[in-house]
Amino acid sequence: MKIIKVLLMLLCSLSIFSQGESDSFIKGADVSMLKQLEDNGSKFYDENNKELDCVEILKNNGVNYIRIRTWVNPTDEKGILLGGGNNDKETTIYLVEKAKKMGLKVLLDFHYSDFWADPAKQFKPKDWANLTGKELEDTLYNYTKDLLLELKNKGISPDMVQIGNELNGGMVWPNGKTWVQGNEKIGGYEIFSNLLKAGIKATKETTPDAKIMIHLADGGDNELYRRVFDEITKRGVEFDIIGLSFYPYWHGTFNDLQKNLNDISKRYNKDVIVVEIAYAYTLNDGDGFNNIFGANEEITGGHNASVESQMTVIRKVMSTLANVPNNRGKGFFYWEPDWIPKKNVGWKAGEGNGWENQAMFDFKGKALPSLKVFNEEPKKTLEKSTVQKVNDIEIKTYINEDLKLPTEIDGFMANGAIEKVAIKWDKVDSKKLKKANDFTVNGQVVDSNIKVKAKINVSSAKNFIDDNSFESGDIWKNTKWILEDKKNSLQIEKNKANVFDGAVSISYWKDSNFEFKIYQKITGLENGTYKLQVWSMGEKGGKTLNLFAKLKDNELKKNIVDTGWSKWNKFEITNIEVNNGELIIGVEGNCNSGDWGKLDNFELIKTK
Repeated sequence: MKIIKVLLMLLCSLSIFSQGESDSFIKGADVSMLKQLEDNGSKFYDENNKELDCVEILKNNGVNYIRIRTWVNPTDEKGILLGGGNNDKETTIYLVEKAKKMGLKVLLDFHYSDFWADPAKQFKPKDWANLTGKELEDTLYNYTKDLLLELKNKGISPDMVQIGNELNGGMVWPNGKTWVQGNEKIGGYEIFSNLLKAGIKATKETTPDAKIMIHLADGGDNELYRRVFDEITKRGVEFDIIGLSFYPYWHGTFNDLQKNLNDISKRYNKDVIVVEIAYAYTLNDGDGFNNIFGANEEITGGHNASVESQMTVIRKVMSTLANVPNNRGKGFFYWEPDWIPKKNVGWKAGEGNGWENQAMFDFKGKALPSLKVFNEEPKKTLEKSTVQKVNDIEIKTYINEDLKLPTEIDGFMANGAIEKVAIKWDKVDSKKLKKANDFTVNGQVVDSNIKVKAKINVSSAKNFIDDNSFESGDIWKNTKWILEDKKNSLQIEKNKANVFDGAVSISYWKDSNFEFKIYQKITGLENGTYKLQVWSMGEKGGKTLNLFAKLKDNELKKNIVDTGWSKWNKFEITNIEVNNGELIIGVEGNCNSGDWGKLDNFELIKTK
């Protein structure tokens, strides 16, 4: 009997321990828009159509932590609220108190701005406009301390404090900015670190039990995280947690995220939390204001817009965090599940909501089935889904060229993911490749009865450039492209909004001055006259950009001048006389910090 009692006690203790471990994993939600939604009449309903407080519905579905942003003075020069949640001091206190009354923990997100702060903008609060040096640091310290003291006096201190928001390039610009644009004067990492220390000092003095987070965006970019955290740690900035924004349609793959989390948690000996993530459940628009997430984001995000995809993305981020070594992956926050479409509740006053199709309530405020995923436990290994459909493809080729049918294409899975699936094609009649024509090749998904068609266009004008539209998706390994790019400014772009032809382009950008060259050496050309062209779009900026064709004894150039986003222009060099069978073609850029653009659809065609 004694042995049985001991075993039962052991099992109970293990069960309690396991439950404690489960409860410690953060499954959070940012509800910073909630008060403005409520003030304008928004109502929320559970899955049974019962009207409840939004936070109560979230809690009932497994949310255990709430994130709330706070702005210094979100009004214009006339004192009119700017919108976007109107996250002033009173709103902050209201939301923190609501979460605490529900028994939830709170992450307080200091933006140190009057309005949205992110990698593209970290505007100094208007009341701090003329402050510099120690006076600016003291003001930030006092502002942080005053708000935290008021929360403490009300018995609702936050459990975690975020010092700044998406600090890729610093905070409180230009004083705490870390990258130069044009001729501006910035404070660099020294002032940035001092401002962080001021906020951290105020937090430790008023709320010593709160964990302190430093937060960047672009969660798949390991180089960014090493660069920023190397700089602030060597300057003695003390913190507990690294926060990451990771939107899979913007910030890379889950594999990129996993590698970054594994590296930075070990490199800096810190816990990591994905503090912003979201995905669309529909492509429909609830308020007539263009949504952030559209058909292009489905492609780059690797999942279709569906309730299943919302659940799959959250399962993936939980699994990714569960696989961070030494239990360093502490949880995630879904960004604005409450932000349903409602008049007067947009990004800013006078604008609509571009996020409502990524909320976790439908347009009328009813909880989506995807909310139930918060009740699930993180699993290190996820079940593999089955393919539901594939789309037909189109291929361009040339007379007498070998036809290269892809061995894999995108498959749309039952869980909403878009994954590569193997295809077996019917045999191609070689006679159809000996003349200009169009024909179809039938195929089938391997280990499935799902059919697919490849529409083939055979053209007489051969383009001699390998992977001319970057459709391989990997210009670093599998093509003849050669890159000279010391600052890693070149990236593959899979957003159809930034593509001229096909599904892929190449983009360039960097937050410091940079140079690049992308080119091919083409051999075995017949002697004769050729034409070279490329399509380009972007901001003009201060960059110098040239299309070039380099012969043995001569180099021809065409200056590329961009005219704005989505304004594609064709640039070409004609009458290229090849007489030794070789030609080097490409684009070279000498760019200022912040210059950006996209290149697509190179062509080299023999004209005579």
